[in-house]
Amino acid sequence: MSYRIISYLKRLRQIQHRHLLCHHVTTNVVAALVLTRLDYCNALLAGLPYSTVAPLQRVINTSAWLVCGLRPRDHVTDATTELHWLPIRAWIQYKLCLLVHRTINGQSPNYIAELPYSLSPQDTQSADKNTLLVPQTSLKFWGVGI
Repeated sequence: MSYRIISYLKRLRQIQHRHLLCHHVTTNVVAALVLTRLDYCNALLAGLPYSTVAPLQRVINTSAWLVCGLRPRDHVTDATTELHWLPIRAWIQYKLCLLVHRTINGQSPNYIAELPYSLSPQDTQSADKNTLLVPQTSLKFWGVGI
């Protein structure tokens, strides 16, 4: 997936008169062509080691360099903060929390809303604090139970 996104970034970098595009337009183009692809199915990446999601973090960094016109040795952290872009692990966590929030409030697609879950107050000190309970499942891979 990341190699296709990198090709978008290379094409954007090759635009002859990119300096004629304002910062806002460049940000929107990168968000539309690149960052939306990072959102696609990123919930599957939750809990994976950083080495697995590191290429996606490099895509975010490269996008920030492109949008902000940074030199190769410039630090990208300030640019991503200015653009309000989260690191990839925080991005994945945010998207998962958003999906759970929408599911609880009845705003999710039907195929997600029909999944079994329940809300149960776990903390007896606070009646308004709910914990999401997901039924335990048994996954089997090649005859080995997990």
